[in-house]
Amino acid sequence: MTTLTYEKLDTELLMVLPELRERYKEESRWWKGEHPGQHIIFGDLLNPFLIVLLERGGDHALLKRAFAFLEKMAKSQDIRVVNVVAVTVCERLGDNPTWLAKARNYMGPCTTRLSIEVEKGLGREPLERESENKQGS
Repeated sequence: MTTLTYEKLDTELLMVLPELRERYKEESRWWKGEHPGQHIIFGDLLNPFLIVLLERGGDHALLKRAFAFLEKMAKSQDIRVVNVVAVTVCERLGDNPTWLAKARNYMGPCTTRLSIEVEKGLGREPLERESENKQGS
């Protein structure tokens, strides 16, 4: 994979998770040629995808691939890229303690740090075991 840029995040996402291509095409048709923006792409495509996987269980390889990409994003020097992970993905996963607990098993250290910061910033209770026993490492 090349260096991540904010403008190409959706393209990189589809390279890592080609399972999202059909949904991306549907979203693109809905926007009638306009680019909806990275927060919308990640919020409308990646978040529901992750939530289904986390609720269903299994699919560890797919979750590892998704969270490895989020970790790469979380390490970016471009704050806009990091912001997509924190504001769009981590905040949504934190809306449900069960999703968040399961997701933390797959998060890398930078993504976990962002998730903790988001939860604290929103005044939500931090998880007791924030990054122990990681399956995704």
